[in-house]
Amino acid sequence: MTRREMRLREQAQRRAATGAMPAVPASAPEPEPEPEEQQTPSSRAAAWRQTWGVTGSDDGGNR
Repeated sequence: MTRREMRLREQAQRRAATGAMPAVPASAPEPEPEPEEQQTPSSRAAAWRQTWGVTGSDDGGNR
C-alpha cells in the first residue's frame, strides 16, 4: 500500500468518526421562566438606576 493510499484511508476514517458525533452536544431543556411580577414605571426606573449606578444626587449640572 502506498503512502498516498494510507493517508487517504486515514483521512476517510477520521471523517467517518467525525460525522458520527454531533457538532453541538445536546443540552438539557431550559427551565420555564418564573412569572414576572408586574413592574410599575417607577420600579423599572429604580432597577435601571441600580444597574447603571446612578444615584440621582449627581445630575451633572444639567437642569
